[in-house]
Formats: sequence, C-alpha cells, structure tokens
Amino acid sequence: MSLTGATTVPAHGTADPVRAVSVVSTGTVEIHPEQPYGTRKPLYWWLLTSRRRYYVYVVELDDAVGPRRNPRYPSVYVGQSVVPPKERLRQHKDGYRSSRYVRKHGKHLRPGLYRRFNPMATRDEAVATEQELARRLRNRGYTVYGGH
Repeated sequence: MSLTGATTVPAHGTADPVRAVSVVSTGTVEIHPEQPYGTRKPLYWWLLTSRRRYYVYVVELDDAVGPRRNPRYPSVYVGQSVVPPKERLRQHKDGYRSSRYVRKHGKHLRPGLYRRFNPMATRDEAVATEQELARRLRNRGYTVYGGH
C-alpha cells in the first residue's frame, strides 16, 4: 500500500482551497474481457468459472459389485467432475462425495474409454457426455453404474 500526497492549486474564486490529496493504492488492476462491456455477471463468479475444465471418467469395478451383463466386458462406473480423473478416483476411494460402487469396488481408471472427450468447457457439456458415454458402453455390453 502506498500513500501519495499532492498539493493542489486553489480553484478560482473559492475561499477554502483543498490543501492536499491522498491516494491509497492496494496494487494493480487488470481489466478482464467481460468487464468493459458491463455484464451483470458478478466478477467473482466470472473468475471462478472462466478457467474451469470438466472431465468424464470411467472406473473399472471388481466382480463383487454384481453380475455382468456380458461376461466379456467388465462392470464400470461412468462419472463427470471438475477435477481430473486421477484425483477424482482418489476422492471416491477416500469417501469424498463418492459413489458407493467406486468406493467399495473401484479397481482403476479406463482412460482408453474416455480420454478423447476431455477436457470440456462447461458442466452441461460434461453431463451430456457422461450420459452419452454411459449409453454407448451399455450398448457395447458393459455393465454401467452411474452415468446419470
């Protein structure tokens, strides 16, 4: 923080001139693309959402989760998240906002089934991709949990 004082010249015809002006500065200001155009979206919301990326992921589940639809294909869980798949799998295993299927029966990620879709720019896109991916895997013979 810096304070700057400046003496001003009295305005013409005033009896009580301003003797000093102090300016308080807390740093620099950056103008973001949306700010000059006066959007109604609050700045903090814009900052939170502007850089987010969303992911879909597929976790292979062990056979104790239940019977398979097709013995040639394993049971899987399909999900979407704002955190990368490896971190999300760890969260499931640690019990943070986890699916009971992944927490109890999750084995490992199956990146070959989802990698090409990631990352996505919006949550809506991630939810739609999660549903479509779950549908496609079911049609191929996988037993799918999640994928709402």
